[in-house]
Amino acid sequence: MPTVPPLRARKPLTEERILEAAEAEPGSEQADRVQAIHAALRAQATAYARQLERICEFFTADDEAAGSVEDSDLVALKLATAMRCSTSRAETMIRHAHRAIDQLPAVFAFLNAGDLPEDWHRHLLRKTAALNDEKIHIVDTHVSSWDLANISRDQFDRRLRYLIDLLTADALPELPETKRQVAVEIDDERCGTATMLITGPIPEIIALMHRIDTSALTVQQAQRQALRDGQEGPLPFDIDEDLRERGRAKSLAELRYAVLTHSMLSIDPVQERGQQFTLNVTVPALTLLGASNAPGLIEGQTPIPAEQARVLAANEDATWHRILTDPATGAFLPTAATTYKPSAQMCQQLRLRHPVCAAPGCRKATALSAENDHIQEFNHHHPEAGGLTALVNLHRLCWRHHQLKTSGRIDPERDTGNTRAPSGGSMPGNDGGPGNPAPDPRGPGGFSGTGRAAGSENDDSNTAKGHDRADPFHGSSGGPLETRWSIDLAARARTREETDLATPHLVAALTTAWNHHERIQDQATRAQEQDAQRSETERITEKRRERERRFLGKRADPTPPPPPRPEDDEPPPF
Repeated sequence: MPTVPPLRARKPLTEERILEAAEAEPGSEQADRVQAIHAALRAQATAYARQLERICEFFTADDEAAGSVEDSDLVALKLATAMRCSTSRAETMIRHAHRAIDQLPAVFAFLNAGDLPEDWHRHLLRKTAALNDEKIHIVDTHVSSWDLANISRDQFDRRLRYLIDLLTADALPELPETKRQVAVEIDDERCGTATMLITGPIPEIIALMHRIDTSALTVQQAQRQALRDGQEGPLPFDIDEDLRERGRAKSLAELRYAVLTHSMLSIDPVQERGQQFTLNVTVPALTLLGASNAPGLIEGQTPIPAEQARVLAANEDATWHRILTDPATGAFLPTAATTYKPSAQMCQQLRLRHPVCAAPGCRKATALSAENDHIQEFNHHHPEAGGLTALVNLHRLCWRHHQLKTSGRIDPERDTGNTRAPSGGSMPGNDGGPGNPAPDPRGPGGFSGTGRAAGSENDDSNTAKGHDRADPFHGSSGGPLETRWSIDLAARARTREETDLATPHLVAALTTAWNHHERIQDQATRAQEQDAQRSETERITEKRRERERRFLGKRADPTPPPPPRPEDDEPPPF
């Protein structure tokens, strides 16, 4: 065990010392506020300790986990439902509760008594995350011997850092190969920029940068040569198509980005997927028309500026899909299929409805690593008996929660109601066929529009008045579909599909514009009716007077010259 000198405060943290540090006079209102804040800090630490105890009890008593942190997937799902947080956050809370109560019990006693602030304890849990059980026990022994009720935060941090360094001094450093990863961070949603972070062994990163630099230099030379020769046609890596206007090659910084983002990635000998990746960009219709600057959404999660959304929509390689939404709630209106496998149009809508895993609390993105799942299992022998492939019976789950659902550990339910369309015909969005007439290509009510990089449109046949009618796909309110979850027969939760947030604003803007148009139309109609009631002589006389007013208005100077200033009569100073 490493030798660490004891940590004692020079002065106890008494009430007088607290008031002295806050420069508050005893008995004053400011002194009362300082004491109330200190009391609240102690109460917060005690409440945090109670929460850790409850989580540890819940985790330990669960038969599935059996006290094993590694087998806490289902427990985390239950806890996320109760705590109204994500499953990843619930997993972290379970690990922290286990470490605080089972591995750091002596320090936990100070937290429970209010002598150790909550923030200090969270810092301790983060610092001990990579230690084994033996070293965590050493930390518990040393830290609990410190004067935790009186020392400062700076003393606590420095001494804890020193203790952790002693415990890990003889440990082998982590291999850089274990740190390989690529991550994306959103820098500024208003500007529409993001950063890709590549972490790995230094030689590999330097070699990658050297290859990018070599490629960028080669492309730069090719661009210069093409500009000198007056090459016709597209220029190499002219991603903004402005090289001829600039008259010079791009900088190396620009070309590094162009090479990295516009070069083919080889995964030989592994065969690449045949399906091309599609990026869903939802753009409000008014934004496309330039009448609004409402942002677009990438995969229903990441906002992008309106101008960037318009550029994506105008790209010649963009494929547009019309996406209909409920005008009041923004819920995506359904389409349907008659086979086990959802159609391409349904898959696109599922990505909009479920940009993250549909399981309660799970925040894993579904753009790539997710699976479409029938809530009520598809009946392969008698499809008409239930479990139809319709959006009302589909959602997207990450691989882990799909496995839990398949094994019966989690069970979703949804009120599908009648599977016939509200109009008595086929289900909305069908592909046509015998007995299933295809929908009007102009959309509900004859309103046409576009989708991806797509305009979100509202279904003007489903007006506010029509929301009261029953809708087997959205319930009585026309809102997003709601799913009830049974988690290991011990907990229940409810989730709702994602909606288009721009639709209510779009509907309000269109309603305002239509009301304005109707007022102008009414005024013009009344003016015509009044004019028709006058005699021919009165109309001719009024027209002559109007021409005279316009003629005299043109001759008159609306802005007479200003009067002369006294200094204008003085001789020039030269």
